Amino acid sequence: MKLKRIPLIILLTLIMVLQGALGLSAFAQSTVSLTAGDVSGAPGETVEVPVTLTSAGEVSALQFDISYDSSLLTYKKYIRDTLTNATDENNEQIFNIATNNLGDKFRVIIYSFTNKSMNAGTDTVVRLQFEVNAEAHEGDICSLDLSGVLLSDAQAQEITTTVNNGQFVVPQPPDSNIIRFVGVNRVETAGNLASYLFEGGNDTVIIAESRKMADSMIGTILAGALEAPILLVDKQTDLDNYSILKEQIENLKPNEAYLLGGTSVVPDEIATYLHGKGCTVKRIAGDDRFDTAVEIIKEVIRHDVNIGNTLYVANGRGQTDANGLMLAAEGYALAPSADVARHFNPVLLVDKKWNSETKAARVNDLIENAGLNSITKCIILGGTDQVPESVVNVLTAKLNNPKITREEGDVYTVSAKLAEAYATDNVASDVVIARGDILADALSGGLLAAEKNAPLIFVNTDIIPEPADNAIKMIVNEDSKAYILGSTSAVSYSVAEKINKMFN
Repeated sequence: MKLKRIPLIILLTLIMVLQGALGLSAFAQSTVSLTAGDVSGAPGETVEVPVTLTSAGEVSALQFDISYDSSLLTYKKYIRDTLTNATDENNEQIFNIATNNLGDKFRVIIYSFTNKSMNAGTDTVVRLQFEVNAEAHEGDICSLDLSGVLLSDAQAQEITTTVNNGQFVVPQPPDSNIIRFVGVNRVETAGNLASYLFEGGNDTVIIAESRKMADSMIGTILAGALEAPILLVDKQTDLDNYSILKEQIENLKPNEAYLLGGTSVVPDEIATYLHGKGCTVKRIAGDDRFDTAVEIIKEVIRHDVNIGNTLYVANGRGQTDANGLMLAAEGYALAPSADVARHFNPVLLVDKKWNSETKAARVNDLIENAGLNSITKCIILGGTDQVPESVVNVLTAKLNNPKITREEGDVYTVSAKLAEAYATDNVASDVVIARGDILADALSGGLLAAEKNAPLIFVNTDIIPEPADNAIKMIVNEDSKAYILGSTSAVSYSVAEKINKMFN
């Protein structure tokens, strides 16, 4: 049965007219939820999205819209399920279903002319059938969002309802050497990676802002030292009161949490929520990103981890060069070698605008106060326009003439160089792949790199830069895996396909 668009107020009136008045509802205090399921399917396949109701038996009518990406999915039909398939003594359907296709959104209305209510418990109301479009690629993903949800009982009283959205994803082929970690946004991608690395939960989590890269990228060293996942805060994509982050915290069940940065970065609302879950909360913050970075390194040292003999130095102001190079460095700083205990190599963020006194004070704060006098090698990430020679001179004097190496070039070139060096030293054969111009997905990549003993290599969304191409080919073999961070909008299907061919 097809309906024209029905305004919400008209639908409410319709339901009230259809339902009888039987007194006050006996179910007013029950918990009711409507949930869209998670599904996956390959191009050309048919998938069915279950919409599930949990109730105490009070729901007599409901309406919802479900949104999806029409470039990935084409709606075909609805299929009745347990809660709507009941018939009366005349073998007539008790519940009527009306639908309305609104383009990227589909409306479903279910009601009974005879005041019947759906059975109590948790069961499926309806299954929505879609065809996966032929143009869809491995790693494509879209959310299945429920909106306009309206439930009423037999007395036409509206029922307060909890709504749980679902998602659709195109999985990688079973014979692929590619494993992709993907979410509908950067917050969910980090959470999915955390769930993979810490399937049974974890005592500790680290929470950082996904768009304030300086705090977050140094936080990957703390993550490695504590063997803890990094979860992300993002006001722009986790819009529903940080619901995605909170769901991840529920799944991991931590006892302690580290918040990286001040309250303008990770708001007190998050700390209050964690306290309510029984978590011990520690905020690590300095006067600016440079102080915060030093404080994070100090926190790492307090946990009595092994300190490497190499100091990475990068400009803390740049978005692409410095942050990308830092993340590349951290992938190797965290990763354990075959015959050396897990260790970390510290990082110093610098600002080329510092005067000589500030340079000396900042270097002293890290070297002396963080106890890094054992450093014998410094790797400078970026050219002199990023890290001036004056900073190198201060380091040379303070560390008694350490070996200085400067790695120049863009994020793709330097990450490839470091990847090749790391793979040679550590007999690595797997790789972690991330987008190099927007680094949110890569924030959690350092810990994955450590777990898989795999270097982190950056690519463009649609192109594998030549240095990255050469590094991947040098490292992988037919038994290797490439772990890709982010959806096809971050690392495209064509790039993944090219990488997969390198294994043969």
